[in-house]
Amino acid sequence: LANELIYDIFDYLDFYHIYLSFFNLNFRFRSLLIDSTLPLNINLFLMSKTTFNQYNEDIIKPNQQRIDIFRLTNYYMFDKNTFLFSQMISLQTLILETVRSVQMKDIIQQLILLPNLSSLTISTINAVENIDFIYKQIFRLTSLRYCKLSLSRKFPKHVPPLTLNEYSPVEHLNIDHGIGFDELSTLLLYLPQLRHLSTHIWHKTDFILKPPCAVLNNLTHVSLKLYGCVTFNDFELFLVNYCTSIQFLRISGDKELLNANRWKRLISSSLTNLQTFDIKCEIRFADNTEIKQEMKNFNSLFWIERQWFFECRAYSTKFYDETLFYSTNPFRRKNYRLSQGKSNKNRFQTILNSVHHVTIEDNNEIKENTYYFPHATILTLASKVSINDITIVNNLQRILSLKQIQILEILSDHLCPLKMSELLSYMPNVHTLKFRSISFDGYGKKLFEQNPLFRLISKINLIKSLHFYGKCTLQNLEIFLKLFPNIQYIETSVELQQIQLVLQYLLNKTNTNARHLKLLCFSCDGKESHYISKLIKSRLLPCDCKTMYDDQHSRLYIWW
Repeated sequence: LANELIYDIFDYLDFYHIYLSFFNLNFRFRSLLIDSTLPLNINLFLMSKTTFNQYNEDIIKPNQQRIDIFRLTNYYMFDKNTFLFSQMISLQTLILETVRSVQMKDIIQQLILLPNLSSLTISTINAVENIDFIYKQIFRLTSLRYCKLSLSRKFPKHVPPLTLNEYSPVEHLNIDHGIGFDELSTLLLYLPQLRHLSTHIWHKTDFILKPPCAVLNNLTHVSLKLYGCVTFNDFELFLVNYCTSIQFLRISGDKELLNANRWKRLISSSLTNLQTFDIKCEIRFADNTEIKQEMKNFNSLFWIERQWFFECRAYSTKFYDETLFYSTNPFRRKNYRLSQGKSNKNRFQTILNSVHHVTIEDNNEIKENTYYFPHATILTLASKVSINDITIVNNLQRILSLKQIQILEILSDHLCPLKMSELLSYMPNVHTLKFRSISFDGYGKKLFEQNPLFRLISKINLIKSLHFYGKCTLQNLEIFLKLFPNIQYIETSVELQQIQLVLQYLLNKTNTNARHLKLLCFSCDGKESHYISKLIKSRLLPCDCKTMYDDQHSRLYIWW
């Protein structure tokens, strides 16, 4: 085969898989990878320390100038000198997930030297203190068009004034952490080319209107999530002065937004180009009489003429009663919760193509529902859902395709492992499994391992990530690793007196059941974290590990 044809084939594969398959095959293929001048797409997903070090030496370091896309999850596990972004002069897209806040300054300063960087996505694992500095440096990137930031920001008692001095070419801005209207209005002064804005407004501030340097005529799409004590007055003031050209508005918040007449005046006078109005209000401990009246107001001719329709549903959770007011089709909603009072009981099936995550509150909602979610890939079964119900599989198959489910979360207490395995047998593509507790009462562990269903699941499942919310014992971990032999990541908590035994078992290189395991996450306090770090440094464990403690979420990560 000609080299050109081989390169065309490589375009369909992840470059790491190309490396594994061909780098050591023969001299010709190694040369094809090393001597190429084609752009390089680096996607660093979870891998062992040894594998990464070899891949870094063979491919990443020698080819830094070729890299045009670089994506890395679990950035917190790497030292600041591991990746020299300033030398990736062809880099156009950079995606860094779970960065430690102390690493941010060095990363941002390196990005200033990249002339072609047009897309930037960064999420941090803990709170960033000097957020003003981050904004300033990012707005200096001369080629940046897309920017998404999720900086795990703490709620401040006082927000200092934000000062910027350079205009930015950013067209699509997604601030996936809390920001006040005063800060946001300052940012917008320096974003004259902005087209899409998505952010979280998290608290009431003393919002002082700053007249924009130029009317934001390019801003057509706005998505806002309002939290805390944000008032309609502040929200309206923001829209009138910055968003009069918008065609698409997606807004979510609380009771403050439930005012049909005020929305009508605002849209008629200031948002005359609006084509899509998508609203969602979650109201706890609601006054049903008041909500019914507002619901009538939202069904007036003004809304009907624009083909904007709404529904209102009341439901109960374990902790509170809540009323949900929301836009209906044709607006695309990615998450849907089937709960009491919100199931579709029409005679004819309603297909919701946009939904990717379905949450089910109890078994009755599955039986009585006539919605169908053809593209759902995430399924959450809440605490009231019993998977012991013999009809649960048939009922689930009526509303979604079980073969498409990739992430499964089961929140019921005392989960029966046999019933869980039976459910998984209908979901062969699940790669992430989350559950709260498990109980072998009435069904011994040895008996479970001898069951034909156990052997079947252990052969066919693709589960690589396991999240166990309860306290996990060594015996349970042994069962999990046998049942899910492809596990790469486990997140759980362990009693302090069992920590050493658990780590010695999981990190033992002769343990074939854990041969794919690369990363652990323990929920623990500072004392437990110190104890584990001390164990690792004392070399009582059979493997060289690297640890990182996230004090904001009380989690310890162990990578080897």
